[in-house]
Amino acid sequence: MGTGKTKTDIKRNGILDMKFKNGDRVKYIDDRKFGDNERNPLWNGKYGQIIGTVYKMHEGTMDVYVKWDNGEMNSYYDHNLDFYVKPILLPDELFEL
Repeated sequence: MGTGKTKTDIKRNGILDMKFKNGDRVKYIDDRKFGDNERNPLWNGKYGQIIGTVYKMHEGTMDVYVKWDNGEMNSYYDHNLDFYVKPILLPDELFEL
């Protein structure tokens, strides 16, 4: 059973405990509400793999503000985004053609 608290009620040391923070690199993974377009570039969608940077956090409905590497900016719910993790190439993969 839930606590009845919303995300904005959960604070640690007086600071909102958020999934993301400024400077995090993210990808847009949930297009059910916003679709797949230049301002909302779905990961592996029609715009490829565009990464964004979190530049602002806000306590409210659209908590995470992202500037995409294509120059667009938008705000999202945290569940619309996931962390971008740069792939690590193993030595034998560096020279594959």
